[in-house]
Amino acid sequence: QAQTTEAVASLAPAAAAPPAPSEGVADLWKPQGVQTARKSVEELLVDQGTIDAGQLLQARTVQQTSRGKKVAQILVEMGAVKEEQVQRALATILNLPFEVVDFKKIDPKTFELLPLDFIKQKWCITLRYHEGVLTLGLTDPANVFLIDEIKRKVGAKTVKVAVVCQAHITAALDAA
Repeated sequence: QAQTTEAVASLAPAAAAPPAPSEGVADLWKPQGVQTARKSVEELLVDQGTIDAGQLLQARTVQQTSRGKKVAQILVEMGAVKEEQVQRALATILNLPFEVVDFKKIDPKTFELLPLDFIKQKWCITLRYHEGVLTLGLTDPANVFLIDEIKRKVGAKTVKVAVVCQAHITAALDAA
């Protein structure tokens, strides 16, 4: 009887192994170019030699007991880096320009597009507004909800984002 079962099994078509999950997707879509995981601001600062691994470890340890604080913010508070170094690294990672806010270079009409209280609360500033394109300086350029809100408030067709420092916004507000 064992021989009969083997004989029947050998006559039956072999079941194909299911394709690997990625095989079917690869037939539908293939990414353009090689994609690598994006580094964190802290990892870029270590790679640049701005901070060392010990400082990063110390900041991550502090973060475990500091609710809502980012590692980069803790590094600034520790004195390991300056805010501008963190913001420049953020701009590099997000492939956005970094700008130093200079109140003398901001057109007064552009500056007045947002209320001062809003600027202080959201840490954003209007830098330029030309032909329906608003250049907006943000300390947190990943905040798409804020970008949409400002776009609606100002009535801008297009918004370009630049990374800026909170200290530079404060200096611009003091100069206003």
